[in-house]
Amino acid sequence: MSVLAEQVLRQFDNKKISIVEFAESDQFCNKPLYPRQRVFLKTVFLEELEGWEEDILNDWLSPSGETRISPKVREQTQWLRENGYNNFPEVQLVGGRRSSKGYITSLAVGKKMFETWKLGDPGRYYNIDPDKEIYFMCLATALQQAKAYQYADLVSAITRCRYLQPHIGKVQEETFTLKTSADEHYLAQMRTKGMKIGRDFAKLRGVPKSANADSIRGSATMVIVFDEAAFMTSTEGNSSSLEQCYYAAEPSLAQFGKDGMIFLNSSPYTKIGFFYDRFVQSHEVVDNNAKFPTLLSFQFPSWEFYRGYDKDPHRRFKNAIMVSPDLNLEELSSSDRDKAREAQLSEKANPDKFKVERRGQWAEVVDSYLNPDVVDRAFVSEYQGSPVQMTTSGTYKHRYFAHCDPSSTTAGFGFAIGHLEEFMDEEKQITPHVVFDLVKRWNPKDFPGETINYEIVLEEIVKWAQVFSFVELSFDQYYSNVLIQTMRTKLIDKRINTRVMEKTATASGNMNKYEALKTALNLNLVHIPINCPESEYAKLEMKFLQIRNGRVDKQDLGPVQTKDISDCIAEVTSTILGGSSAQIAGLKSPLRYASQGGYGMGMDRSFEDYYRDAKKIEPSSARSMDRRKRSRGR
Repeated sequence: MSVLAEQVLRQFDNKKISIVEFAESDQFCNKPLYPRQRVFLKTVFLEELEGWEEDILNDWLSPSGETRISPKVREQTQWLRENGYNNFPEVQLVGGRRSSKGYITSLAVGKKMFETWKLGDPGRYYNIDPDKEIYFMCLATALQQAKAYQYADLVSAITRCRYLQPHIGKVQEETFTLKTSADEHYLAQMRTKGMKIGRDFAKLRGVPKSANADSIRGSATMVIVFDEAAFMTSTEGNSSSLEQCYYAAEPSLAQFGKDGMIFLNSSPYTKIGFFYDRFVQSHEVVDNNAKFPTLLSFQFPSWEFYRGYDKDPHRRFKNAIMVSPDLNLEELSSSDRDKAREAQLSEKANPDKFKVERRGQWAEVVDSYLNPDVVDRAFVSEYQGSPVQMTTSGTYKHRYFAHCDPSSTTAGFGFAIGHLEEFMDEEKQITPHVVFDLVKRWNPKDFPGETINYEIVLEEIVKWAQVFSFVELSFDQYYSNVLIQTMRTKLIDKRINTRVMEKTATASGNMNKYEALKTALNLNLVHIPINCPESEYAKLEMKFLQIRNGRVDKQDLGPVQTKDISDCIAEVTSTILGGSSAQIAGLKSPLRYASQGGYGMGMDRSFEDYYRDAKKIEPSSARSMDRRKRSRGR
């Protein structure tokens, strides 16, 4: 242990560190708190409030306005203190975007990690296996979301904590560790014995994860944070739903008794689902007492925690990060006035979106176009014993179709490759299915200047065309003329015989291809690999599709506001199986092998007859490939 760490330890070892000191002291995180952030965190950790802080709590308890806190929060605080708690075991933050939910949560979780570290040997303290790792877990609908936001905030809090810096084991993209004194003692013993150390023995670990009940079970988790919890769709049997994950986490948290803690954070979304249910429960009162005394819920607009920043006793804040559009512009500073005007314009442009994402109020119910259960069912690793995996090359057994969904260079670019396979159904008849080989999305954030470089994307698609020999490569019509001409030139240069074409976008065409996809999904005829890098994102895109103005469209609310990959999946499915839901629903009638127009295009022979004949025909691409191989062999 360093000299500095020993000095700090002696200074703070016997002193209870408040959440404000942990956050703001230069011996700890050195992160300033706006006055209302300070009041909320002190409330979470059951600390006494000063007079002006009590006034803020009274403001939150007022029945009018956009801010709502659990109505019996004072009584709950007293009950928790009397029953040996150090903090609220469950905290729900229902807030607008950029409202500092992640910042506040990271400091609270950091404080919990610090208190656990102070125990020296937390495994023995909690009577669990002393070699068992203790997790502080950040969950989101997708792993990338968990890493980019809540986990990143937690890493910042811990790595900036001067007190804990000497004890940080490692900091990586998907984990960071903190060594307890028991860990350091054990490592010292191993070194004394001359043993080689090839792993990180630190017991305290921060990790990001995609929401999945199975990944939570069995772990020793002190704190778990659900980020954008309202969007973890709750459907029967869905292991990634908030409800499934919540109950899977309970045994893990229970190992730490009254010290276990859970955060449910999200913008509010709709008044359905487990997240909303917990919000309602947090306001239930029985016999003048909170029905759920361990649950604290706080609903607030994006600007709430920044209000009254000028009341900060240290005058550290020159302006607010977010400003309400309801304020009198003449009474604001120049910076705050500009932000208030921007908020007014945003609300005028899309009041429904602003209501949820800025005002933090519940949206009206938004129905999913696709059943989340059948979407989950489509993402598999195998079907009837046949692997469904992301593949890096095609075979002569299948004919491959690909679709590109470009948009502006500052939006996403979707791509999917699929082929037809035949499986035996329950009636022992051969039925065609669409099996995807790749679903992909190029994100502007992955390119310099957050602008997609079309040349790089097209070169990668050419490489896929080389190894799959697409029958057809289609593009949505957005900016497609230039892209199609460029792609045709590149494929000709590579001597790749692929039909490159544009799919014209019309309202009826949009609905037809999505109705085809919907029917195929309901019949379990679509199988998408779960091991593509964007598989989880594709699944979310499909789950958040909605009907709007007579067409299938993306959501304007929530964590996924794109449909780039969904469009590609729908296009490839409708191309291979047929252009309408009626054709797909009647796939046991005479069929046509996949070609332009798909199945059901006037073929008077049975699928079984065609399939038998098709197996006897050697594709021209296979013959030409064999000739090239023989030529090289000479």
